[in-house]
Amino acid sequence: MSKKNQRAPGRIAPSNVTALLEEGMRSQRAGDLEAAERCYQRVLLKQAGHPDALHLLGVIARSRGDLEGAVRSIREAIQRAPNVPIYHVNLGRVLGEQGDLDGSISALERAVSLDGTLLAAVFNLGLAYEEKGDLDEAASHYGWAAEALPEAAFNLGNLLIARGLIDDGVKAYEQAIALRADYARAWANLGYAHQKAGRFDAAADTYRKLLNINPGDAEATHMLAALTGATLDRADPSYVARFFDDYAARFETVLLKDLAYDTPAALAALVARFAPASGSFKQAIDLGCGTGLAGRALRPLCEHLSGVDLSPNMIEKARLAGGYDVLRVDDLLSFLSDESLGFDLAVASDVFNYLGDLEPTLRLLRARALPGAVIAFSTEQGEKGAFQLERTGRFCHSSAYVLAAAHKVGLDLRLREEKTLRLERGVPVLGNLFVLAVS
Repeated sequence: MSKKNQRAPGRIAPSNVTALLEEGMRSQRAGDLEAAERCYQRVLLKQAGHPDALHLLGVIARSRGDLEGAVRSIREAIQRAPNVPIYHVNLGRVLGEQGDLDGSISALERAVSLDGTLLAAVFNLGLAYEEKGDLDEAASHYGWAAEALPEAAFNLGNLLIARGLIDDGVKAYEQAIALRADYARAWANLGYAHQKAGRFDAAADTYRKLLNINPGDAEATHMLAALTGATLDRADPSYVARFFDDYAARFETVLLKDLAYDTPAALAALVARFAPASGSFKQAIDLGCGTGLAGRALRPLCEHLSGVDLSPNMIEKARLAGGYDVLRVDDLLSFLSDESLGFDLAVASDVFNYLGDLEPTLRLLRARALPGAVIAFSTEQGEKGAFQLERTGRFCHSSAYVLAAAHKVGLDLRLREEKTLRLERGVPVLGNLFVLAVS
């Protein structure tokens, strides 16, 4: 070999490293993570500590669910090249997924300090602050990114609506739609915002537009039924799951601070009056457990506590909060159809307002109830007939209907209390708390 074709030992031509990285990124974009990983590992064999290869291996680890490996690899990339904004963005994302919100915010703020035009980092800062419960900072960062990112405008709208700033929320959703005309969730939440403001014709028109974009959309179908006086037996589970997935990050902040919501604690206090002589229930289930508000109130009364909810995001919040022995993403009726299930306590806080006909649920509860079991739940107060789908999209039930349905399936009333369930724009929402037992 001639001298001009020889290379120094342990070195590789930069163009070859670049080619390997580009090949790896093509494979990664195509979803072939194994091929991408091989390319990046080859880069590291040829040029130890190459920061782009380390960073991209961290991104692959994250996509596989190996968050610790992702953090380790991306941190090493940052040690070798500390001023690359995207490294800090992806570190912030992984730390947020690990639940280290302060670490996530620090990494994302570093990314923004390096490149203030990096709106992905600004948006992710909004997500981290919302997750942390700092809704002012979250709104500020969403607002910063909302001119260019439809997701940021959408999330800003959600925060504004939660604060009761309906007209501002409408503008944010309209901005999201201006950026992405087929943004189904923004159309759905725009319709919901009009509902909350009492602009029912505008809401119905919005839902019809959503159905043109996304025929069969569960939320639009449900809400149009509510607005036009149609009769349904229950809300579509896919609509409920999507609604609460969107709501999960700010759920407790909004309900506890803004809506004066304490129904889970109130139900737990009633249940405590019917606890077994031992002082605790053996097998308790929290139906529609959400983020775990009821579970935290019930935990001292239970030896074993299971939680079930339609929303994966709500279940993840409940998992992080702790207190449950088992958590499951499932529909209420599907969960109760499991013949191996048995309980001596079942609680459903603000769950039956997404069900119209309660008889199928009560019948399944009766079938799974162990001797001496207690069943406690809340309903929104209805005056007309059995149950009614309100223009809010929630069901209300008359007390007479609830008691008749319970009696029909073999459940007896132990206690009923009237209660303000929460505030809606400062107006009390009246309801009933029921405690039933097996006949």
